[in-house]
Amino acid sequence: MTADLDAGAPRYRELVLFELSDEFRMGFFLSYFRNFAVPHIAKTLLQYGEIVRDPIKRSYDTAIVIYELIADGVDGPRGEAMVSLLRRAHKGVPGSDDDFLYVLLTLLIVPMDYIDRFGRRSLRREEKEAAFRFYTHLGQRMGLTIELEAYDEAEKFFRQYERANIAASLEGQRLFDLTVGLYQERLPRAMHRLARRILSALFADDQLNMALGLSPANPTLTKVLRVALRLKAKCKFRPRTATFVPGRSGSKVYPSGYKLQDLGPRGG
Repeated sequence: MTADLDAGAPRYRELVLFELSDEFRMGFFLSYFRNFAVPHIAKTLLQYGEIVRDPIKRSYDTAIVIYELIADGVDGPRGEAMVSLLRRAHKGVPGSDDDFLYVLLTLLIVPMDYIDRFGRRSLRREEKEAAFRFYTHLGQRMGLTIELEAYDEAEKFFRQYERANIAASLEGQRLFDLTVGLYQERLPRAMHRLARRILSALFADDQLNMALGLSPANPTLTKVLRVALRLKAKCKFRPRTATFVPGRSGSKVYPSGYKLQDLGPRGG
């Protein structure tokens, strides 16, 4: 069973690090906000305090962990170190099995949704299944019991969970306010004031936007973004080298690169 699940990793790695690298990067970024829209998850995130103390490091570390797992594989030496980090980080954190499965599936479903709407092309069924197998393998290594058998089942669970659980909360809106600046940094300075409107259009989900304190998506802006982002994606050449280099894919948090032990809460 493990070998079957791990078989999806090479194709998924190719998509994320080469073929659709920009689209996946943005999809992962959007998935980060999703947990803030579930009140009891947002409350837990605030109670544990890392996002409040160091929102920029928390965001970059989350992205690096995901890319380390994809680049090395769940069972590679760096991948195993990341699984151990995730298990330590989630030990004792309150939440139901469905909550932890939902958090995992945000990394699967949200980028797929983004690519289908704004990417250079829609993803094929076999590509979605490869991604599903990767995250099923990761979830099992983290100790989750996953009874889902295919991408469609994962998507159905995800939609049902969100319909039942997404709602506005003071905790969720505070977390969003703490981190929305990370998106502003991606935009030209003259567009910083438009960050919330653009995010609303990218989410294109009234329930989610309400939960995060955003206005409903502007249909015209959504259409403009779809055309512009698809055109940009189609005009970009496939990178010859991977867009993520373990240890060297730095940021303003790690301008000279990072070691695996740098990841996670400071002093933790």
